[in-house]
Amino acid sequence: MKTVRLSESLKRDIVKQAIEKFDKANPDQVYPSDGAKLLTKYGVTDKVQETITSFKQIWGRDIPMENVERVPCSFNCYCYG
Repeated sequence: MKTVRLSESLKRDIVKQAIEKFDKANPDQVYPSDGAKLLTKYGVTDKVQETITSFKQIWGRDIPMENVERVPCSFNCYCYG
């Protein structure tokens, strides 16, 4: 029975160390609620317009695009206490 308890204790220690290592490597960040600020900050809209122009020059037609109404984002979070 002692071996089983040691094994469970070892599992908890491994999980705890892995969580600590992950938290240290991936600190919590505050993301802006307005995504347009990020697009402006990194010049994404300008780059998209340049890409559209370059595509038309290279291929002689408009770049195929679709209107996106919604982009679902999700993640799995495993919490150990």
